[in-house]
Amino acid sequence: MEDRPCPSDKEDSDQLSARQVLETLSSLTLQIQTLTEDVENAVLASICSCAGEDVDAIENLQKLDVLRQSVGDARGLINLVAPRVEWLPGQSVRSSELREAVDMLQSLSDAHHAASTGEIVLL
Repeated sequence: MEDRPCPSDKEDSDQLSARQVLETLSSLTLQIQTLTEDVENAVLASICSCAGEDVDAIENLQKLDVLRQSVGDARGLINLVAPRVEWLPGQSVRSSELREAVDMLQSLSDAHHAASTGEIVLL
């Protein structure tokens, strides 16, 4: 007779630690920070070549800079607390729940790929 895992075994293997979830969030915030920096650089290049000293454009560029720095700060805070956080008993998150919670599954895949050289395995 073949050994088959019972449904509860499958669910248990799907459980993610708080640290894994936070490391995934950290990877996602790094992606957002990098994309924001790319947009910031593109807008800066456009302003410099087209508008010269457009005050509104420069103020908007400063807002992008604040956004990029804020995302970087959020990542720093996540990285600080990730090793110290644990779920309450029975409150862990399954990877399937993470997949259901996002609009872009690619963002989780990208975070998994980025973290695959680190500690987590998500998908």
